Amino acid sequence: MFCTDIEPLRALGLNEAIYFSPEADPETVAAQIANRLQHDPQYQLALRLRRAYTWERIYAQHIAPLLEEDR
Repeated sequence: MFCTDIEPLRALGLNEAIYFSPEADPETVAAQIANRLQHDPQYQLALRLRRAYTWERIYAQHIAPLLEEDR
């Protein structure tokens, strides 16, 4: 979780969040978030799975062949 470094969000995120200054440049914050996610194995796994298991791919690989067998 990425949060602005303000007290209410610090209370919510505790030590489990990554904080950035409210005055930080948005492009810098975006780059920091992208860099962090690029090196996060859980995020990378989720990204790979979302790409691999689209409805179109599931249909083409698993459902369409079953429907063709019935013809």
